[in-house]
Amino acid sequence: MSPLGSSTPGTYVAPSLPTPSAQHKLQQQRRYRRHRSGIRGCKSSQQQRRQYHHRLQPSLETELSLEAWQASQNLIASLRSENHLLQNQLKECRVELRTVQRQCKVQSARLSKAVGREAEMPALVDRLNAEVRAMQIQLRRKQEAIDVAERRALEAEARLLPLLGKRNHKSATVSSPPSANEQEEMKRRTQALDAMQTTLEEERRKFRARRYWSLGDGTTEGDVGVEAAERTHGKWCALSDDRPFQFVLHLLHLCNLHR
Repeated sequence: MSPLGSSTPGTYVAPSLPTPSAQHKLQQQRRYRRHRSGIRGCKSSQQQRRQYHHRLQPSLETELSLEAWQASQNLIASLRSENHLLQNQLKECRVELRTVQRQCKVQSARLSKAVGREAEMPALVDRLNAEVRAMQIQLRRKQEAIDVAERRALEAEARLLPLLGKRNHKSATVSSPPSANEQEEMKRRTQALDAMQTTLEEERRKFRARRYWSLGDGTTEGDVGVEAAERTHGKWCALSDDRPFQFVLHLLHLCNLHR
């Protein structure tokens, strides 16, 4: 018997392969399943990774958009508060502007009034100067009239004094009753003295009236004129403002007593 187990000499017979057993088949099947499961696991893990990346990317985008929205909301809130503050300041500025405009109107009215008064001042000054000049002229005329009246009184007094002296002399020297001619002469002189007394009283009234309307007080230029006239005639005495008239009337009264 040959080592190859053939019974027939001179021919080659291939040895038969051992048939796989059931256990070996199971092992092969398990290996194949493991390999397939590994391939499937790799694919599933890759798919999971892809899904995770797809899920992660929208979440990041949403977070970024949320942060941007919050930042924009904060900016809007700050801008609104700043706008509100600016509106309040604008209202205050408008109120101040109205106050300033009102003050400007008042000041402009006062300025225009002051300018108008200043423009009227030259005319007013000229008018007052003209009135002052007219009053000075009237005062000068009244003073001249007063001086004339005073001079007339002094002249009448000067004419009256010699007559009184003659009358006193005759009354002292003549003791016999006067004749008809003398009585007529005395009557005529008495009438002349009465007329002179009446004239002096009228001059006195005119003098007082002119003095009241022209000067108006007690110490005037008329007093100075009276005192100067009394100094010139040597009759310095402490009498009232109508010294010449009172003196003349006193002399006339004495003449009437001696008649």
